[in-house]
Amino acid sequence: MQRLILRLVLAALTFLIGGVLTKVADRILGPDHKIEARQNLLKQELRDLRKRLDLYASDKQRLPSSLEDLVKANYVTQMPVDPMTGNGDWAPVMGDDPFGAIKRQGVVDVHSKAEGKDRSGVAYREY
Repeated sequence: MQRLILRLVLAALTFLIGGVLTKVADRILGPDHKIEARQNLLKQELRDLRKRLDLYASDKQRLPSSLEDLVKANYVTQMPVDPMTGNGDWAPVMGDDPFGAIKRQGVVDVHSKAEGKDRSGVAYREY
């Protein structure tokens, strides 16, 4: 129970801090840094979702069948908003579930669905 509460608190803090940091960066650094701030927030959201996928797999000894499983099992309170697209629609990567004796697919990774690239030429979808 304590682990679940800790996960919920961490998810809420990540969500709040990310939103606050974006707004602070816009005001202090000006509009030129707005895209860079959103890129950094995207990377943070993806890191957090990937951690939650790992926790789910470790706890349940199976991969989630969808990203919605993370919400249903309270690993996230809601799907975070992709700062590049403005919505909570992510691109799950499916793969073989290594935990079970029965061959099944599960979510092994997650990416953004955003179009475009960052300054170094890396597509947002490849983050």
